[in-house]
Amino acid sequence: TNQQDNQLQSLQGDVQLNHTKFTTEQTERLSQLRSTIEALVDSSVNSSEARIKQTFELTVQNLSDSMSNRVDIIAGDVAIIRTEVSSEINNCVHRLESTESQINQRI
Repeated sequence: TNQQDNQLQSLQGDVQLNHTKFTTEQTERLSQLRSTIEALVDSSVNSSEARIKQTFELTVQNLSDSMSNRVDIIAGDVAIIRTEVSSEINNCVHRLESTESQINQRI
């Protein structure tokens, strides 16, 4: 029975050693998986941030371009209106001068 006890203790030692080895390997694998997952999450977040920033910058640029175009259109419209108003004022002045001349001729 002494030999059986020794064999049993030896088997228990082997089982304990294998269990420790298995636990250590599993812990290392879990650690590697965690590192991989963290790297993937970081990469995904960075990529998303970059895309959001690029989209925001493009949107701001498009709005700026659109506003510039509208300002140019309004400036063109104002120039046309200014020309038309100036022309009307000149026409009114000529009519007034003509009327004044006619009145002076009658007098």
